[in-house]
Order: sequence, then structure tokens, then C-alpha cells
Amino acid sequence: MRVSRQNAKIGPTDFLIVAVSLLSAVYIASSTQSSTFRLFWVLPASFAIGWVLVLRELLSRYAFFGSVFLLVCFVRYVFVPDIQTRLGVYDMNYPGSPTAEDYVTGYGLMVYELLAVCVFLRIYLSVVHRVRSSAPSVEYSWFGSRVGTEALSSQHLNIGYWAFLAGVAAMVIARPSSLTTVSFIVPHFDYGLEQSQMDSLTAYLILIAKNIAFLMLIVHVNSKARSNVATFVSIVATLVSGCIYVGMNRSDFLLSMAASLAVYAAVARRGTKLMVSFAIASAIPITIILGASRDFYVDPSVTGLQNLLNILQAYAGGVYNVAMSVATRAEYPMYANFPTLLIDIFRPMFGVNMLMKNLNLVYSSIPFNWAIYGTDHRAQIIPMVGEGYYTLGAVLSPTLSIGFTYLALKLSRIARSTRQVAVFFFLTITVMRLGFMMGQSASIQVNDLSFNLFLPLLLIWVNERLLFKRADHDVR
Repeated sequence: MRVSRQNAKIGPTDFLIVAVSLLSAVYIASSTQSSTFRLFWVLPASFAIGWVLVLRELLSRYAFFGSVFLLVCFVRYVFVPDIQTRLGVYDMNYPGSPTAEDYVTGYGLMVYELLAVCVFLRIYLSVVHRVRSSAPSVEYSWFGSRVGTEALSSQHLNIGYWAFLAGVAAMVIARPSSLTTVSFIVPHFDYGLEQSQMDSLTAYLILIAKNIAFLMLIVHVNSKARSNVATFVSIVATLVSGCIYVGMNRSDFLLSMAASLAVYAAVARRGTKLMVSFAIASAIPITIILGASRDFYVDPSVTGLQNLLNILQAYAGGVYNVAMSVATRAEYPMYANFPTLLIDIFRPMFGVNMLMKNLNLVYSSIPFNWAIYGTDHRAQIIPMVGEGYYTLGAVLSPTLSIGFTYLALKLSRIARSTRQVAVFFFLTITVMRLGFMMGQSASIQVNDLSFNLFLPLLLIWVNERLLFKRADHDVR
């Protein structure tokens, strides 16, 4: 199979990543004095092995998911352990401290998770792609996508979309305070303070409406002619769309910008290099501003590099958080069961969460933060393998990671084959969000899926039912 032979070649980038990982492993093994962290080197070494075996293929076959997933894995398995060793900082600045045995188990769980995901990827890429090898094989990359535009073509009246846009506009007029939660370029520093649920819902709908309006505009201007005017309008629309966001989460802003760029490359197909240059020039200062705006989330008593380490360790699901998951199972065994996992999955779902919000349910993040802080303060994310270990046990601990990896690959294939720009856009954001899964819990991923995928797809489905052509007014 031609694609397999191409992916079998190891290029300069692969050599560089493997070399950095192995050099990091050697440095950690030779520099670590503590017996508790004597096995720290296995994390970058396991990433190097996984990269050679299968991980590198994600960039060519599933670029949107793979780019985020591999970046998180590199930070988690290579960068964070290396920085921790150089700083001599292993325990984070939190009350809870795992035992040496917890850390050793944590190393094992992280390596086991990566190995299990790599085995699954190898089977999936080999078997599934071999079965489908008779069909045309279409590789896609960040700026090589091609999707059809008939679903948002100017030859159709998108009644469902226009009705949604009108409804959101009416909500904004009724609740103008909701606009204070939406940021353009510069974030609102009072985000989250005295914010009502209705304002949060309205802001969420504003983002969906913004994305729909962007898609309708960029398809409309490019369906007429590939002119310089169309390219200019597309560039402006892409930048404006990417610079509108809610909250101060840098990943939300960057994923929205990336998905907008992917749509631009798929639809406009002109001036991609210029578009990327503008996007990078816009994204860098905004990301820096968002980072500076989040200073109140970090500890002012420690150095900047250690603050960065604390943030990356938490969001990438580093060994401290995994070790604390092990400690949580020992300290709070009464909730370490399958029903807790069901609560983790169903409680954050859109709609279901309204039915369960008044129930006194304990989900895995609660005892996890109890173990860290000793109080009801909830600021840390239980990693997915830690969640699996806590609720399913050591043997089945990678189950959640494998399941969400499979979901990401399936959604990636749908995004690659779709003929609808709107489906492509929302699936692209979704699969990139799934790339963060190793550092997040199943609860967070389910919440993202239910809010950022199900409702947009429902809106697309409704619009399809109401879609009719201007030429003959033939209602579908």
C-alpha cells in the first residue's frame, strides 16, 4: 500500500524528535538523585519508542487530531519530566503528596497508557486502512484539505441558519450583559465573575452563531469567483472569526483559529501562505495576552519557570497528577467503582446535566481534589488514565484513552470525507479538542463533545431539513 510505504520512511523530523527524547531520558537517568524518581527516564524513552513505532503516522493520516495529541504527549512525556529534573522540583506546591510507591505506579500507568494507545493505533491503522485500501486513499494535512461547498452554497437559502442567527440576535438584545463574556482580541479580565447561567448559554450560542456566519460568508464570496476581492474578504473574515472567543482559555482561542484556517484553505484555496502569516501574527500576541491575564491562577511565590511547570503538569496530566490518582484510590476506595465512572460520563452531558445538577453525586474529580487539597477546593484535573485507574482498576486503566482515541479517528475520517463545510469545521474543532484527552478527564471530553458538537450538528441537521434551492424552490 503506497501510504504505508511512505509512512514507513523516517525523516529528519522523526530523527530530531527521537534524539531529543532519548537525550532527555539519558539526562534524567544521569541527573536524578532521588530514589523515588529513579525511573523518571522511562517517560521520554517510551515516547521515543512510541514515535518510531506508530505515533509519527498520525501527522500524515490524521493531521488535525494528531498534531494536538502529539504535542500534548511530547509535553507530558518529555518536556515536563526534563524541566522537573533540571529544576529539581518533583512534588508540586500542593498539600497532597504522593508516596514513592504512588509515583512508581504512576510511571507504570503512564507507560502502560501510551503503550496501549500505540498498540491500538497500530492495529487500527494496519487493519482498517488495509480493509479500505480498495477505496481511493486521500491524505490530508493542515492546509491540503478539500471539501465540497454545496451545503452552504449561495444557491441555497439556509433557512435554519438564518433563523438561528435571528434567534441569537434576539437573545443578545434581551440580555446585552451576555456580550461582556465574549472577547475580541483582548480578553475580558472580569470573565466568570457574577456570570449567570443564562449569560453563559447566550455566550455559547453567540460563538456558534459567529462560526455559522463565518462559514456562510466565506463560502458565499468564494462560490462566485476566485478573485482578489474574495481572497481579501476571506482573510479578514477568518481573522475576525478566530479572534472572537469566550473566556481566557488559550486552547479555545487557538483551536478556533486553527479550524478557521483549515476552512479557509479548503474553500478559498488561494493565498494560504499569506493567510497563515496573518494568523500567526495575530495569534502570538493574543496568546501572550491570555497568558498574562491568567496570572491569578498561578502561585506568585514561585519562579516563572516553575509556574509554567505547574500549569503544564496539570493540563498535560503529568506524573504528579497520575500519582495522586493512585493515592486517591487508596484514600477514598468507597467511590472507586464503575458507577462513579458512569457519573463521570453522564453528569456533564448537555441536557442530562440539568437533570442531575441537584443530585448529591460524587464524581471522580471530587475525591481526587480532596486528596490534593484536603478540602472541597477543586482546581486540579484528574488525568484520563488516573480516572480509569480509580474507577476501573490498573488493568483496564487505558480503556478510556483507547475509547476516545477511536472516537477521534472515526470523527477525523468523517471530517475528511464530508461534503459539508459546516460539518468539516465543527468536527475539526472537536477532533483537535480530543487531542488533549491524555491530560484531561472523560468528564471534560464528554462535556466538550455535548456542547461543541451535538448542538452544532443538530443545527446542521435542522437546516438540511429546511434547505431549498432558489432556482426552483424545491423544498427538501
